Amino acid sequence: MFEQFLKLLPKRGSVVHLRAGKKAFFDRRIAYLLFASAGAGLLTAPVSAGELRGYWLTKNGGDIVEVGPCGSSARRMCGNIVWVAEGSSNSIGAKVLKGFSLVGKKSGGRWGKGKVVKANGKSQKGELRVGEETLKVSTCKGGSCAHVIWTRPSDTLTAQAGLSGSSD
Repeated sequence: MFEQFLKLLPKRGSVVHLRAGKKAFFDRRIAYLLFASAGAGLLTAPVSAGELRGYWLTKNGGDIVEVGPCGSSARRMCGNIVWVAEGSSNSIGAKVLKGFSLVGKKSGGRWGKGKVVKANGKSQKGELRVGEETLKVSTCKGGSCAHVIWTRPSDTLTAQAGLSGSSD
């Protein structure tokens, strides 16, 4: 791809004719720098702190869940299992988070009004709290609540699982 890009560039030191009859001196080194920096930025773009979207490693490192918009709705977030550890009872593609929406006007933070699907297939009302590198998944039934902490998977684990990018 990079070689194809280079073929499109004019030779170093040549004058390039622009629109409106203006001319510009072209230097390939600048094009190399721009292309390389743009590509590096795309490959290593980190997920911002407090961002719910992306990959999450479930409790005990059992599965990786990808959280993103539910269908065409950008306001509701869902999570599907995209990788399972050996011996896990879950299956790839299983939906484990359904219909979470942002609580309040603050970006990030707390997500509610959704459901957490348990391993037995039953769902319970849930709440998600996003930390810097953690996701607190809470479910409540009656007056009792249970919490588990998910973490971001390492770049090594996402690469081994065949997932593109780091947590994005």
